[in-house]
Amino acid sequence: MKDEFGKLDSTRGLVCGLGAGVMEAVLIVCPMETIKVKFIHDQSSANPKYRGFFHGVREIVRTQGIRGTYQGLTATVLKQGSNQAIRFFVMTSLRNWYKGDNPNKSINPIFTGTFGAIAGAASVFGNTPLDVIKTRMQVLQRHRPSSGESVFGRCHRLHHLRGGREGPQQSLEDRLKE
Repeated sequence: MKDEFGKLDSTRGLVCGLGAGVMEAVLIVCPMETIKVKFIHDQSSANPKYRGFFHGVREIVRTQGIRGTYQGLTATVLKQGSNQAIRFFVMTSLRNWYKGDNPNKSINPIFTGTFGAIAGAASVFGNTPLDVIKTRMQVLQRHRPSSGESVFGRCHRLHHLRGGREGPQQSLEDRLKE
């Protein structure tokens, strides 16, 4: 993905991050998140049916098929894809800014760590609203989608249930009220 001068520009970094996020969502994050949410929901019920991790996974796959581990895939792909796209974009932009016109210029590990921390923070703040909606889509039974409702329609509806306020700002305001 580097250009003819050996430099990875910010746009290509964003595309690489998007691809990495989509792959991680499909192969790892969605099944693990879905299982985690189902376990939490099961353990908070009056009669939990899962006796442990392996028993729970076996029961989910037996009763719901492999699709039972992929609930919320679209939302997870959107969340992970945008998360990594933001992270790669910010990290690539900061590295390119630091290196200037010399793609072979080395970067002090302190700067690399700082750039990584900034990129990580940017991805968290940029992604929290999608993560909140994704988790609600996986958990809340009363807001099940009607037949044919798209993930975007559901996101819109869930966003407006709280008056359009989600993410870090709402969380901080809720904590300050305590």
